[in-house]
Amino acid sequence: MAPAVDHDCVLVAVVEEQQRKLDALLALAERQQRELDQLKKALIGPKSERAKTKKMMSPEKALGTTTSTPESAQARAGRRTRASLGLGPP
Repeated sequence: MAPAVDHDCVLVAVVEEQQRKLDALLALAERQQRELDQLKKALIGPKSERAKTKKMMSPEKALGTTTSTPESAQARAGRRTRASLGLGPP
């Protein structure tokens, strides 16, 4: 906001013009944010509706089968341990 002044100054007009531009940009940003929120709500749905939906299970979990064997799980755990210790690949 431009401060009130008692004298004529060239900069007062510049500051007032910049303030008008700033106000217009802020109004534009607020309008675009509202539009974005409306689009998100239309695409995704309200948050309360998203929370009610169940997450899909993986096909393996739904069928009750696993694609890995205990040996492969043990080998994978060993690789992860070595990687976390910085030992690199075997």
